Amino acid sequence: MKKLFLFFALFLLFQIAFSFMLNRMEKAAGTRNIPDTRLYYQPRQIQEFFQQLGTEGRLWYRRTLYLDLIYPLVYGSLLATVLQLLLTRPGVPGWARRLLLLPFLAVLFDYLENGLELYMLGHFPEEISLPARLAGSLVTPAKWLTIAACLLTMATLGVYLLVRKKASKENSIRYD
Repeated sequence: MKKLFLFFALFLLFQIAFSFMLNRMEKAAGTRNIPDTRLYYQPRQIQEFFQQLGTEGRLWYRRTLYLDLIYPLVYGSLLATVLQLLLTRPGVPGWARRLLLLPFLAVLFDYLENGLELYMLGHFPEEISLPARLAGSLVTPAKWLTIAACLLTMATLGVYLLVRKKASKENSIRYD
């Protein structure tokens, strides 16, 4: 349980840090709508985004991406810890433990996304190669779908365990 609180506290600290950095980027560039927070973006939009940021905005975005190299470990650990707590409860089928891979997939997609964005940012203002632009626009939805799958799994397991617990109590009352 201590791990859960530690990862949650770190998660909140990162949210505060990202908010600060995005506010600075917004002051410099007039936007805080970064590609990472979208579910999907067209390949041409990344070039337009970098152009819109301007020099100072791109500097703040690069700093945000560097911070985002640590953040996936934090939220991935938080998701994995919550899933582990739920998946190791009595009554959860053994095969369901494979779902612990979901947070690690989310982290992998996030690192791919960050690496591709740093690559594209490093090559701006040159025209960014189409494969890198396409990969960046495909990896982001994969990250969000995997995170959504983690959250849906947690909610489903929570409901399953509550229903199972209630059914167990009702059965014990009947037989007493």
